Amino acid sequence: MKSLSLQAKLYFGATLITGGLLAVLQMSRLDGQHLALLVVACVLASLYQAMRTEGAKPTSSYSLSWIVYGVTFLLLGIPETVLVILVAHAVEWFWYRYTWEIQSFNTAAFVITATIAGLFYELAMAGQWLSSF
Repeated sequence: MKSLSLQAKLYFGATLITGGLLAVLQMSRLDGQHLALLVVACVLASLYQAMRTEGAKPTSSYSLSWIVYGVTFLLLGIPETVLVILVAHAVEWFWYRYTWEIQSFNTAAFVITATIAGLFYELAMAGQWLSSF
């Protein structure tokens, strides 16, 4: 991380802080309903996250855990989705032993994306967004 430019370091830091704050906010909103489904989602997402597929380049890869994130998002909500993201990335971090910078940035980016998608989804479902078209 020492070799990064100041702008990259600021972007990295802002992503970590924003993702961390949003994760804390979302975890405070967990209601504990559907615990069995939430555990199943955490296990499946963790398996998919750890069983990644190598991409076109040796340094790229992808996983199918996003499918579990999407289903969790639709069935359970934003806080539960963020919990599943946190658990799956923690398992991947443990399994592959990535440096903290890579995994924390990826996790924060997923949390930010899930939270923003959830806000738009809530607006759309409330009819406030769709009625303007």
